[in-house]
Amino acid sequence: RIFPHAERLVLCIRLMYDTEIKLPTAHDFCYTGNVTNLNMMIEQCGFDILNQENESGWTPALVAARCGHVDVLRFLMMKSTSVASTTNLLAAKTKFGGSPAHLAARGGWVDVLRFLVAEQSTAVLTERDDDGWQPAHSAAQGGHIEVLRFIASHQSAMQMLNPDGPGPSLMAVAVKYRQQHVLALIHELIGTVPVSIQGEVAGYNINKAGLSDGTIRQGNDFLMRLADAEARDSKTLAQLTVPAAVPCRDACIRDDAVRQQVQSLA
Repeated sequence: RIFPHAERLVLCIRLMYDTEIKLPTAHDFCYTGNVTNLNMMIEQCGFDILNQENESGWTPALVAARCGHVDVLRFLMMKSTSVASTTNLLAAKTKFGGSPAHLAARGGWVDVLRFLVAEQSTAVLTERDDDGWQPAHSAAQGGHIEVLRFIASHQSAMQMLNPDGPGPSLMAVAVKYRQQHVLALIHELIGTVPVSIQGEVAGYNINKAGLSDGTIRQGNDFLMRLADAEARDSKTLAQLTVPAAVPCRDACIRDDAVRQQVQSLA
């Protein structure tokens, strides 16, 4: 080229006069996983840009966790140590109280969760957002079995199925979002609970899912069929064999006509 720097010069001139040009942010580089450009931006703009929130109230670390970029998170922690920052970037929360662990679980990123546990502790797996959800709930919403198994390897089945505090049960989330594989895993986890309290744990989950108490096997089998069917399709519901011990409640099926059909089958 005759003028090798012409393009850069044109861009600089446009930036001076065109206010509509959107420059990349630290959030953008965390979204794409571009550690090199992120490092250059920190060197130019300072460490404080990592504490800035985007329009959704997310910090760069939250974006990296949601997108599964464990290498970016590792870099951010290394950078934080090198500048002796007192800010814990991994302690950031969304406007609704979601932690990096919630966002990683929602995206199905086991490696990110593994990193968060190693950097902090297993306590990140039991944090609650403003709706009472733990990372396991977020994983159940997305149907991420591998994430749920990772969480189960760090806490007892009782902690996952019958957690203290507010919020829905895992079964309630699995039913709402029709995650049949999650329901199957819940059934498997209930089987690892002491026999003497299996009925109590199953009953808690079924009640939280909007159903009445029932036997463990009946309740789980019914919920799996329900999750796999169209809840408002009367023809599909007519084909379901509903256990008498597990009738549907309003929380599960809101359509009056369909609900009456299901209750009549029970």
